[in-house]
Amino acid sequence: GLGELLMGATNRLVSKQISREANVTPGPLPNEFLASVNEHFDQGTQRAILQLYRTSPEERLAQLGAGLGRLDCPALIIWGDQDPYIGARFADDYAAALSGPSEVVHLPDAGHWPWFDRPDVIERVAAFFNTR
Repeated sequence: GLGELLMGATNRLVSKQISREANVTPGPLPNEFLASVNEHFDQGTQRAILQLYRTSPEERLAQLGAGLGRLDCPALIIWGDQDPYIGARFADDYAAALSGPSEVVHLPDAGHWPWFDRPDVIERVAAFFNTR
């Protein structure tokens, strides 16, 4: 189908363009990161991504989030509010579904890969896990 055709046409140039649209920071993601993504973007990965998108409308993602109640451990949820793929409301929904304590951090100036828009968030993640 069309999805398979688009996946098959994805190369470094296409990945670079897509990465421009997924983040708030102007420009594409770093070349090293994109090279790693493309190196692992084989047919199996492409099929898995297509299946995920085809079976994951927002209603289904919400259903899957309901299963998070089985997790009873501290959680840090960091979400780029400008994520063009998955709405920021899922951060709060997932936190509410967890049984353990959770902390939600909304980054209004970050997109799908928040650590690229806000590298300082990595320190926050490290601090969260170092105190556990």
